[in-house]
Amino acid sequence: MRHKKGLLTKWLLLISISRFIIIIKEIYDNYNTKPTIENKRTLFIFLSFILGLTRIISIRKITHSYVYLTITLSFLFEGFLYIFERFKESVGVIRVSLEILIALFSFFWMIFLYPYYLVDSNNFIEEKTD
Repeated sequence: MRHKKGLLTKWLLLISISRFIIIIKEIYDNYNTKPTIENKRTLFIFLSFILGLTRIISIRKITHSYVYLTITLSFLFEGFLYIFERFKESVGVIRVSLEILIALFSFFWMIFLYPYYLVDSNNFIEEKTD
């Protein structure tokens, strides 16, 4: 399947890179803290780092259904991570609200555009003419 261009891929790349930069800044700020299971803030930063890196790497292959589903679920999972961090009061209310809003917007946008990115229009036209 060919690579499809559109606003969704640009949006995902922009959001993923900006979140990735914020997470790298948090890693730099918490550099002296050793990543242990007891330090749940470091674990949260590490999970967010992995999710962001996964999204950035997989955006090129967005037309594959498994990759598309993984990107969609990563937004949902990261939203739940921010809700969990808010209950521990390690992240501010404004940041949690913005992150959840962005995650939900991206999640529903990806659900809405699911057929466009996963159906190959060339195969559909060939089947229709047969």
